[in-house]
Amino acid sequence: TLSPATDPAHESFRMPVQVAIRPQGAARSPEHVEYRGYAGQLASGSVRVGDEVVVLPSGLRSTVAGIDLGDRSLDVAVAPQSVTIRLADDVDVSRGDLIAAASDPVALRQEVTALACWLGDEPLRPGARLLVKHGARTVLAMVRSIDGRLDPDALRLAPADELGLNDIGRVTVRFAAPLPVEEYSTSRRGGAFLLIDPDDGRTLAAAMADAVAPGEHPHHSSTP
Repeated sequence: TLSPATDPAHESFRMPVQVAIRPQGAARSPEHVEYRGYAGQLASGSVRVGDEVVVLPSGLRSTVAGIDLGDRSLDVAVAPQSVTIRLADDVDVSRGDLIAAASDPVALRQEVTALACWLGDEPLRPGARLLVKHGARTVLAMVRSIDGRLDPDALRLAPADELGLNDIGRVTVRFAAPLPVEEYSTSRRGGAFLLIDPDDGRTLAAAMADAVAPGEHPHHSSTP
């Protein structure tokens, strides 16, 4: 039910922070000593100088004081540009935070239900403790349940208590810290996350939050 391509510029503004830039004593010139910016790639939407934004998960609000692209200053940035954003207020922002439009913020979620494609050699079972990578943030997580496995012949979910290599199934995952996960049908970027092996960093699954499996009702997988 999804189009093969989407234009992220038409979605609400979201930018995962890759790095906080504050050179201080390492500044290349005196005017940059007090520079404070937050660099990343716009996952969706656009942002303009003067826009009100919210930093998640803290919920702190500020306005965009400047947008830098290399040595140039921009009035507006559009996804998928990579830029540095300066805020009007001295708020605490670090790698893994999300800067989003204050007019359309993302709800923080402690638990999501998702369709996951399992890539691990060992089966995924309830109770597995993994890492979740969403945007630029990685947190501990636990698989609470396996809620079904896609039967490729019948094109429907069948009951299952584990997922094997290359299986696609519905899983419920609980995060150790709230994450701004959106519905995959609303945002492919905000609704996608990875399950990672905490011991060696291998990617074990690609997951789509609230995605609908063949034959399911569109609201079957919604999480309150």
